[in-house]
Amino acid sequence: MCEYEDNNTSILDDIPRLYDLVDKVRDPRQICVKLLKYHKGNIEVSKFLYYVMVTYDVDFPDFYDTTLHNITVDTLPKNIYFIKELLNKDISICIIQKYLDYIINLLLDISTLDLISVLDVLVDVYSKIKVLRRDYPQFRILEKSTTPVRERVKKIIN
Repeated sequence: MCEYEDNNTSILDDIPRLYDLVDKVRDPRQICVKLLKYHKGNIEVSKFLYYVMVTYDVDFPDFYDTTLHNITVDTLPKNIYFIKELLNKDISICIIQKYLDYIINLLLDISTLDLISVLDVLVDVYSKIKVLRRDYPQFRILEKSTTPVRERVKKIIN
């Protein structure tokens, strides 16, 4: 990994290849240490670090806070990936709620097609975790929307 310090190749351009490389090293943290400085502001780095966390049971300090920041600077539909993944890992309800708060605040600002895909994920999240907050004003507004949107919102609220 030191080769990146000596030439013009960006480690960020090689993230897709890192998935194969990480499986071949004894300690995946060796690769991740270099990436941590690029984590803030780069969703692809967040996805790779999350893959390493889940696959190798490694933890990174402030991973979830930094990833939440990354989601706030990147587009919502592209990053809905994390909500789906959080359901598959034993993550605290507080962390999941933080992500949901951000996503739900954006619901009124996205296109209908993206909105439907996000609501599908939210329906899944709320069906699996019953204790999550559901009393968002955005849901009340969307409840008066078109039929596909309204149906999904009703599943979340009820």
